[in-house]
Formats: sequence, C-alpha cells, structure tokens
Amino acid sequence: VTARLAYPSSAATTLTVTVAAGFTVGAGAAGTIVIAAGETTSTDTATVTAVDNDTDAPDRTATVTATVANARATADSTMMAVTGASLTITDDDAAPTAGLFVSLAAISENGGTKVVAATLSHESSAVTTVTVTAVPGAYTVGTPAFIVIPAGSEVAMGSATVTITAVDDDVHQGTAGRSVTVTGRMTNTQGAGGVTGAALTLSDDETLPTADLVLTPAAIAEAGGVATVTATLSGRSSEAVTLTVATTAGTGAVAADFTQSGTTLTIAAGSTTSTGAVTVTAADNNAASGNKQVTVSGTAAGGNGVAAPTDATLTLTDDDTPQAALVLTPASIGENGGIATVTATLDRQVTAAVTVTVSATAVAPAVAGDFTLSTTPRLLFAANATTSTGTVTLTAVTNETDAPNKRVTVSGMAADGAGTGGIDLTNDPPNVTLTITDDDPAP
Repeated sequence: VTARLAYPSSAATTLTVTVAAGFTVGAGAAGTIVIAAGETTSTDTATVTAVDNDTDAPDRTATVTATVANARATADSTMMAVTGASLTITDDDAAPTAGLFVSLAAISENGGTKVVAATLSHESSAVTTVTVTAVPGAYTVGTPAFIVIPAGSEVAMGSATVTITAVDDDVHQGTAGRSVTVTGRMTNTQGAGGVTGAALTLSDDETLPTADLVLTPAAIAEAGGVATVTATLSGRSSEAVTLTVATTAGTGAVAADFTQSGTTLTIAAGSTTSTGAVTVTAADNNAASGNKQVTVSGTAAGGNGVAAPTDATLTLTDDDTPQAALVLTPASIGENGGIATVTATLDRQVTAAVTVTVSATAVAPAVAGDFTLSTTPRLLFAANATTSTGTVTLTAVTNETDAPNKRVTVSGMAADGAGTGGIDLTNDPPNVTLTITDDDPAP
C-alpha cells in the first residue's frame, strides 16, 4: 500500500493502515506509511495480506483506509481526510460436494426404513439444500425429502435427516441381498459440486426358487415322436440360471430307443421360463416291447444357488402289436386215431415271453367226444422269438359210424408271460379248422 497527498505539507505525514476482517496488516513499520514534509508521495509501503479460509464464497472487496498524523494539521486544528483504496480478495475454494450417509447400511426390503444424513466437504457462504432422490423399485423417500445445511456450516442444523423406505419385490436376491446407492442432488447459489451416494443393502425376504423340467408332451410315439424340454423357476431370481439337460434310458428302454438334441436351457435374470432348444426324439423299431421310459435330468448353475431340478420321465409309447397265428400239421386227420400238431408263430419279435393257450370246439355235427386235446394246451414264445415251443396235439377218436367228415375249430388266446410286461396282445390268433376224415364205409 502506498499513499499520496493532494498537496505538500510542511510537516511529515504518517498514515497507519487499517483494513476490514479477512486481512492482516504488516506489524510495526510495515503497517505505516510516511510522506516526508514537502512531498506528496510516500517513499515506503505498508503490506496487507489476505487470510485464507476453507469456505467457498464470492470474491470479496474491502476498503483499505488509514488514520493520519500530521503536526501541522494538529497545530492548525484541522483534520486531514483519507480516501480509501478498494481491494478484492479472489476466493480459491471450490464449490463443496455433499456426502450422504446411512448407519447400519442394511434394512429389510419388506418396508424397512433408514435415516439418511448429509454433510458438506467444506463450508459454503450460501445455504445448501441436499435433496434425496428415490430409486424406483428400491426405496421411496419420505417428506421432507431434503436436508438444509446453513451457510458457514458443514452439517445440517439440528441434525436434520431424510427417511427412506425400502420397496419389496418378488425377486430372490441371494444371501447378499440387493445393493443400491442412496443418491441425491444439491443446490447452492454460490455453486454446488456433486453428491456422493451412500451404499445400502436391502436384505432379501424371498425363498430360494426351485427349478423344474417340463416335457411337452410327456408321452410320445416311438415312431419318431418328439418331446420338447423346457424349464421353469418357481420364482424370479436376480441371477440367470443355466440348466444342462441329460437323458438316460429308463424302464424298458435302451440308449438306441431315443436321441437328444441340444443340452442347454437358460432362464434369464428376472424371468421364470427358459430359452434354448432341447428335444428328445423316439427311434422306431418293429419289436413289441411295451411302453418305455426315458429319464430326463438336469444340473443347475447360477440363480443364487438354485438346486438341480427333479428328474422328469418321458414315456415312449409302443406302437407295435404282434399278431399270433396257429398252424395245424396236418390240417386234416383220419378219425381212426389221427393226430394233428398245433404250433404258433408271431409276425414280429416281442421283448417279453408270450404264452398262447389253445382250445378246440366241435363244429356240428361233430361232438366233443370226436377228439381229445392235450392236457396242457399251451404254446410258449421265448422273448424275441417268433416260433413257439411246447407240444399241443389234437387226436381223433375213432368210431364205427358212417358219417360225413367232421370239423373242429382250433382257437388261441395270447398274453405276455409275466402279465405285467406292457405288451399289447389284443389280437388273438385267428381260428383255424381241423378236418377229421371219416373212414367208415356205407352200411
């Protein structure tokens, strides 16, 4: 700071510099300025130093003034007027940032509440308003939704806070719960920085969903039938689920009875139904084997620990119906003790043993006494055999009566040997006719 007079004085003039708060003036001689007698300009200077602070504020303007001592003016009982100088302090503090804080940063997602506080990184010369913003689907904000921090403070007056309330959902989030950031915005006429959010965990209240395999349809024809495999979740998960599908031969089936296409099903996060293509196709054959079963299983990964689904069972419906036929050797016998052997054939293999029970019925005018049938009239087919074993015979009973030739209807009833093999033997063999040739001359 320097000084000058409007015109010279016969006495030296001493000015003691003063300034408003926020500055320091040099101590001792550094705070005074002397203008020698007869001069109008000082030869020395005073120093004024700004005092730093941490408050963001506008640039400040202060007036530097001084008190004057001059012997000539005192003797003349006059007062020397001082015209002050304007000095600007340029603020070097950035606009403050706000930080949001929550205590015990976990609440139940089912309506749990939490108090949110705010502080500033440093003071501001203006009032700061921090407004907490809602996150849809995560939490709502109570009223009032803002925190006011007075000018010159880093904290709210009276420890003002905002209350937020968690919003429940139906998505399983796992043991870690759902992580959200409580955020907001700030306003300040002097200038506002950003808002640092507070981490908050919403503790999950959903149970771990279960995965299921779905077969459409659950039974297919063995002649190229196709079943589609999909998967469902009993509830939504925040993490995707990947299921790897496998098929194995079940009851009555072998690996050659079916083929699998595709292995992977995916249930996206937040969904309960799968995408991906997995199919099982039946392989046809000509053997009567009964319905077969294929076990469809899966392993699961993801879904916050979703367990593997329960196995599903696919039925391959057999479309082969074997037909038995009776064979008479010979088809005509003499009444004088002639013997006909009954055998049977199957038109295709059967994977279970088959029994054909033979019966014989006289066709009038023949009577039951005209022939005899084996005591145990059963023919057997071993599994996968097409010709019978066992002995069944019809024997003619002689008489001395001259009569026309006689006929006997030979029938059969077929069934799988175990009775539980699932073989469809609804078609019993067609009847065959045995002729008993009369050998008595005319009387």
